[in-house]
Amino acid sequence: MKRRRFVNLVVDSFAGGRPAYTLHRIDLFGLFSRRRGCSAGAMEMEEAPLPPPAMTLHPNGPDEVGPVQFLPLTGSKDDDVVAIGLGGCAMLFGAASRAVHVLPDARRPKGRISPMAIAAGGSLYVIERSPYPVDPAGGGFEALTLGLLPGGWPGDKYGVLHGRCPGWYWRSLPPPPFAFGDGSGDGDISIDACALVGGSKLWMTVVEEADATYSFDTASGAWSKVGDWALPFHGRADHVPELGLWFGLSYAYRGGDYDRLLTVHASDLTPDGAVWRWEGLGPPSERWSTATAESYLVPLGSRKFCVARFFEIACSNHRCAVFTGVEVVRDKDAKCGLRMHLHRSKRYNFLDDVFHRRFSQVF
Repeated sequence: MKRRRFVNLVVDSFAGGRPAYTLHRIDLFGLFSRRRGCSAGAMEMEEAPLPPPAMTLHPNGPDEVGPVQFLPLTGSKDDDVVAIGLGGCAMLFGAASRAVHVLPDARRPKGRISPMAIAAGGSLYVIERSPYPVDPAGGGFEALTLGLLPGGWPGDKYGVLHGRCPGWYWRSLPPPPFAFGDGSGDGDISIDACALVGGSKLWMTVVEEADATYSFDTASGAWSKVGDWALPFHGRADHVPELGLWFGLSYAYRGGDYDRLLTVHASDLTPDGAVWRWEGLGPPSERWSTATAESYLVPLGSRKFCVARFFEIACSNHRCAVFTGVEVVRDKDAKCGLRMHLHRSKRYNFLDDVFHRRFSQVF
C-alpha cells in the first residue's frame, strides 16, 4: 500500500450566509518524526492553520436540516469522495484533482446515521446501519459501480450508447438476514462494525440481544453467518497486510456521553484469536473534553495511521481538531508482539462558523 500524503477532513460550516460542508485536505508532512518511542506525555503538538476548503457543498431542500454523508472511495487513485444527501442525490468529488462528477440518485436515502461503506472490486458498497428486509424500491443495501449499465442507459432509445459508454450506476443488493422483520426501523438491531476480508467478502457485526457477525460475498451476492461473536471494533476496520491484522477503533466510557477513552484494536478476525489493544490517547489537557462522539483512525500505509479527534476547551467556545501520527511496530517483548509509537500531533483551530453543529468526517 502506497503511503498517503493527505487525509480529508469534512466539517459543517457557513458560507455565504448558508449552511455548508467544507472539505479540507490535511497535509501529513511533519506528522511523523524519525525518532520512535515517544510517550503520550512527551508527544509533540504544534498549531497549524486549517487549509482552505478544497470543496464547499451547499445542501439543498431536506439536506439543509440533516447531514450529508461523505463516503470514501477507498483505493481510488484520486482519493475520490462520494457525497449522498438525505434525499438520495449523490455526487463524486476527486479530492486531489478537484473534479466533480454528477452521479445518479441512490435508490434509497441512507438516513441520518452515517451508513457503513466499504470499497471492494471497484465498487462502493453502502448499507444502512439499520436496514429493512422488505424495500419495494430497493436500495437499503446497494453498490455504486463504474461500468456498463445492464439493459442500457435511460433515454438511449435506440441503444446508441449501450456497450460503448461506461458510467456510474447504483445496483440494489439482497437485504441481510438480520434486517428488521416489519421494516419499521423500531428495533435494537444495528450494524456496529464492518471489515473487508479476502478482497471480496464484507463482514458485518450486528448488535442485538446476542452479537453476531455475518458475511456478504460480493462475487456471488449471497449472505452467510460467520458466527455468534462480534468484531472488536466500532465502525470500519482496515486490513494492514504488513502485519496480517485488521485495525479499528472502539470506546470505553469514562463519564459523560462524550467522555470516552479512545482504544485502538487489532485482530486477526477469529473468535478466539489474539486481540491487541492500546489505550494511550487521552485528551491533551484536563481542560479539554471531546466535542463529538466520533474519532477516526485512517490507515496511511507502512504500518502508519492518522488518529483524528475533536475537542472543546472548558469555559470557552473554542473548538479544534487534533491529528496524531501513530505507528505500529513489532516488538517481541510487548504484549501480542506489537507496540504503538506516538509521533507528532497537529492542532487545527476552528473559527466560530466552522464545526458549530459538531459534524465531522475524516477519511
